[in-house]
Amino acid sequence: MVANQNNPKRILIFSLSFLPFVGGAEVAVKEITDRIHSDEFEFDMVTLRFANSAPKFERVSNVDVFRVGWAEDGLVTVSDLTWKLKLVKLFSPIILLRQALKLHRKNKYNAIWVILANQGAFAGVFFKWLHPQVRYILTLQDGQTTEEVVAKNPILRPLAFLYKQIFTRADHIQVISNFIKDIAKGFEVKAPIVLIPNGVDTSHFTQSVSEEVLDKLRVQHNLTKEKIYLITTSRLVLSRGVEDIIRSLKFLPKEVELLVLGTGREKNLLAEMAKSDGVSSRVHFLGHIDHNELPLYLNLAEIFVRPSRVEGFGNSFIEAMAVGLPIIGTRVGGIPDFLKHEETGLFCEINNPESIALQVRRLIDDEELRSRIVSNAKELAVEKYDWHLIAMDMQSKVFGV
Repeated sequence: MVANQNNPKRILIFSLSFLPFVGGAEVAVKEITDRIHSDEFEFDMVTLRFANSAPKFERVSNVDVFRVGWAEDGLVTVSDLTWKLKLVKLFSPIILLRQALKLHRKNKYNAIWVILANQGAFAGVFFKWLHPQVRYILTLQDGQTTEEVVAKNPILRPLAFLYKQIFTRADHIQVISNFIKDIAKGFEVKAPIVLIPNGVDTSHFTQSVSEEVLDKLRVQHNLTKEKIYLITTSRLVLSRGVEDIIRSLKFLPKEVELLVLGTGREKNLLAEMAKSDGVSSRVHFLGHIDHNELPLYLNLAEIFVRPSRVEGFGNSFIEAMAVGLPIIGTRVGGIPDFLKHEETGLFCEINNPESIALQVRRLIDDEELRSRIVSNAKELAVEKYDWHLIAMDMQSKVFGV
C-alpha cells in the first residue's frame, strides 16, 4: 500500500473513544496523524461520542472524526460512564460498523486501523469479514493479558473465538512495547508484528517555563517553593499505584508532598486513604489537566512517580523524562523498555510504599545520581521517542507497506 502525492491512500480508524477523552492511545493517534501529510494518507475515524460537548463531526488536524452513539452532559473521563453510556459501549461494534460501512461506500478505504483490542475492535473484525480486500492494521497498547481482560469483562468469555479474531484477522500489528509484543505472539498470529512505541512532543515538553508562570500555578493550587513535590499523572484507578505513593509519604520528611493529576472512580477512596494515614494535607488532587498544560505542572515537581501494577508502555514517564524530571517506576509491562535502573530512572517494588520512599530519598540526597538520570533520560526521550520519529516509522513500516 505505497502512497504517492497523486493518489493519497485512505485509512479508516476505529477507536472506541477519542478527544476530548485523553489516554495514551488517543494521544498517539492524534500525534501520529498530525505529522503525516494528507497528500500521502487521508484519515477518517469512527468513534463513540459519549459527551454532548463533543461534536458529531469534527476535523482534527488530518483526521475527519465521525462521532456516533448516545451522548450525555458533564462526562470528563470514559472511566465514569453512566449505565446508558455503558450500554452504548456494549453495542459499540454495531454502532461503529454501521457508520463505517456508510463511509466506505463513499470513500472506498485502502485500509482500516483498529485502535486497541476492545469492544470497538469487533467492529473492525466485522468490517474485515465484509471487505476482506481492505487491509486491517491493529494497534495494541493495553498492558493486560487476555486473562485479565476477560476477568474485567466477563461478557468476553463466551466470545473467546470472536475476541481472538481481533488478532488473527489483522494483516499488520503494531505494538508499543516488548511486553505487548509477547501478548500478541500468544495468539499465534500470522501477521507481521512491528514494535513502534508511543512518544512525546519533545519541543513542547522540553520548553522552558518562566518562574512567573510557575508562581501563578503555585498560588492557584496553594503550593510553595519550600516543599519537595512528587507528581503522578494517571487515571485514578488502583492499577496505577497512586495509593502506594500516598502511603509512602509517612516514610518521607514532611516537606515532601504529592501532586496527583487526573480523575477517576477511585478518587474518593484515595482521599480516604490519605486521611487515614494522616497525610491528607500533603496530597493535592489537582483533577483533570489539559494535556497541553502538562509541562507546566510537571515543572512544579522534583520527581515523577508511577508504581504501576499494569502498564502497556507509559507515555507519562516519557513526558516527565523530556521535562527533566527523574522517574521512579516498577518493573512491569513496557516500562523496562525505557527505564534502566540508575541510568534513566529508578525501579521501586510493586505494592511497596517503603520501596518508593527509599528511591525518593536517594534522588533527594544524591545529586550526582539525580543529575545522571535526568541527563540520560532526557537524551533518550529526544533521540528515540519524539513523535516525529514515531510518525515516520508508522508511515514507512505500517501504513506504507
